[in-house]
Amino acid sequence: MSKPKLQIIVLFQNLGENQAYFARSPAPPLSGALVAGLTPPIVEVELLHEMVCPIDYNTDADFIGLSFMDYCAPHAFEVAKKFRKLGKIVVAGGRYPSTFPEE
Repeated sequence: MSKPKLQIIVLFQNLGENQAYFARSPAPPLSGALVAGLTPPIVEVELLHEMVCPIDYNTDADFIGLSFMDYCAPHAFEVAKKFRKLGKIVVAGGRYPSTFPEE
């Protein structure tokens, strides 16, 4: 029996050189790595940082975890919508989803 697969996508849009350092940094925040480290070994975890690698909507992941902050919210909603249309279970985390869980 294969392991369920969780893909955690860290959404950082490259907003250009005039944006804050964290908005253009290729270094991922620790949240995705923390979740991956706390996930039991019966689950296969794949981390993806959008500024380093484009999102593959044809992933075989059973669950999609999106981690994002305020400035990425509109983009994150579009990404979530695309994955849900493909039948994926999408879970959001990060500063924005934690502050506005009803959205």
